[in-house]
Amino acid sequence: FFQIAAATIITIAIILLVSIFVKRDEDNNIPNAVKILLTVFSSCAVILSASAYFRMSMYIKNFGLSVKRICVCWLMALMLTILVGVLIKLWRSQTALFGFIVWTVVAFVIILNLMRVDTLVSKYNVDRYIKNPKVDIDIEYLTELSDEAVPQIERLCDTAEVDEAQKAIEYMSNRSEKEHITNTFVNFKYSTYKAEKVYDRSVNKIYTQNIYNHSEA
Repeated sequence: FFQIAAATIITIAIILLVSIFVKRDEDNNIPNAVKILLTVFSSCAVILSASAYFRMSMYIKNFGLSVKRICVCWLMALMLTILVGVLIKLWRSQTALFGFIVWTVVAFVIILNLMRVDTLVSKYNVDRYIKNPKVDIDIEYLTELSDEAVPQIERLCDTAEVDEAQKAIEYMSNRSEKEHITNTFVNFKYSTYKAEKVYDRSVNKIYTQNIYNHSEA
């Protein structure tokens, strides 16, 4: 991926440099032959990026989703969008390229924050496991995510991974206590509120199970 990302950045840089230093015609426009060559050149980068995205999607399908994999797809989409803007600038010189790039980056950052990445990752992996219990699920990785992952981990309590899921919930609950993560009026987070509900249900379930085991003994 990083090689393709570097190739895309180099492609954008070459197009910009050629656009700046190429000899223009009487109307101060870039010759059409140069525009066509740069468009073909950039199309190669688009094809490489599409190929990388296809391979990443296959990797996600086979091995699950992670925060890094989401960021890779996000960054590829961002660079391709900027590349499209550079091509538009190439053919329409009146286009404000700097403003386009700035607003594109701002929009993509906002989208990334609104995606709730930890929820997306945990939900995808849990859904994937529930649909096909033969696939592996990395519960330990899910515990490294934020409180947004807790309700999804709880869903595993109804599967063969019930013991590992309960251990994961207990671990995340203890981590929250150590980090003093509590909801107050000032720093209220809905994800933390939902996680606390899961922690309470988990404690009650363990307590009930212990009573049941003690009564049978």
